[in-house]
Amino acid sequence: MRVWSTLIASWVVAASCWAQAGERADTEIRICDDEAEWPPYTYWVRSGTQKTREVTGYTVEVIRRILTRQNVSFRLDLVPWKRCEEGVRHGKPYHMLLNASRNAQRERDFWLSRPLYTTRTFYFWSLRQHRNGLDIQKPADLKRFVVGGVLGYAYSQLQDAEPQKFVRAKSYANLVQMLHHGRIDVMVVGEEVFQGLSALSGYRFDEDLELGRAQLSGVGPNAFHMLFTKAHPLGAQLHHWVEQELPHMEARGELTALRRQFRLEP
Repeated sequence: MRVWSTLIASWVVAASCWAQAGERADTEIRICDDEAEWPPYTYWVRSGTQKTREVTGYTVEVIRRILTRQNVSFRLDLVPWKRCEEGVRHGKPYHMLLNASRNAQRERDFWLSRPLYTTRTFYFWSLRQHRNGLDIQKPADLKRFVVGGVLGYAYSQLQDAEPQKFVRAKSYANLVQMLHHGRIDVMVVGEEVFQGLSALSGYRFDEDLELGRAQLSGVGPNAFHMLFTKAHPLGAQLHHWVEQELPHMEARGELTALRRQFRLEP
């Protein structure tokens, strides 16, 4: 009942908001995501070893198709994560973001899409510092170590590890350097994101022979959603469009094709 009541509430607002927001052709949707990149879901296209201004990825292409069918333009900015989240929370300057896990605070502050994908949680350590690995059997075991995390990330699936105590850095590249210099003992990341980063020039984590990794037991798949502002009427409209279109895209095989394009499934 709670899911249906949320969708109904969103649709009631969405049904009346477009007239307040102006005509579709005159309205530019403002979207943001993390400048640290979240491949293969959101990342800058490379030209050789250089980042271009073009952003792509699984969730980028999903929202591009949905908004194109609604005949609306959008602008996508990759900015620091906290600026993005706060910008969407206040409905200014952003109306939605593309990739976020669910927690109680976000359920209160945003409209959430249905899950778009899940990631498997792995932990990483430096073999320079911990040649024999780390004894980690469950999330609570992480509390015995200095854990690094990306600035602003919620780590909702790791509450037993007390993520509020994680040492934060701007990017995974920074965290890997901190591992090797002994400033942190371990970092946690989705396996799919690790593989996505490894495929981009400037990272190549898979070639780092001094980086150990293992899957974290006791943690299920971590689901990710699009988040829409509740502070601007466009948020409810965007939420409605996405929730309406995603099942049709799945039925038509579009999402399967995109998952294959970005190597999320064979």
